Amino acid sequence: MNTQQSHNIAERAYLIWEQMGRPDGQALEHWLRAETALATESAASLPNSEPAAKMPRRARRTRA
Repeated sequence: MNTQQSHNIAERAYLIWEQMGRPDGQALEHWLRAETALATESAASLPNSEPAAKMPRRARRTRA
């Protein structure tokens, strides 16, 4: 994990902490929720690749 990723997670964890009413003793939970949210958002922004089931099938050989 690089410094920018840590910074982004810390910012998101802070926002979560504020939204939860600034409770004490839940920093790890907020960090993990932030980390998961950012990873999910990052994965969602990647270009979609077609699942194998939707890819064209190879032409079957025909017997002569």
